Amino acid sequence: GSINGAVRSNPGAWEVAITDPTGSKLDGAPVLYMMELLWRGQTDRHGANPTVPVTLAAAQAAVHLAAMLVQWWTSGGVAKI
Repeated sequence: GSINGAVRSNPGAWEVAITDPTGSKLDGAPVLYMMELLWRGQTDRHGANPTVPVTLAAAQAAVHLAAMLVQWWTSGGVAKI
């Protein structure tokens, strides 16, 4: 949650290595969207009420998204500028 807040407060302070079609770097907004998707989609975390049942497909997608985000953060796919 802390990194979500850091990126949310200043998405322009971050950049994604993947560029847009013009070759321009993207800010942190796409990464923030993916991180918040994981954060908000896990309604059973910490006993939130109400919780939404987690399907196998949703759990598998969340694991793959989390793994990708960790790889991006550790490899420089997303970085603070």
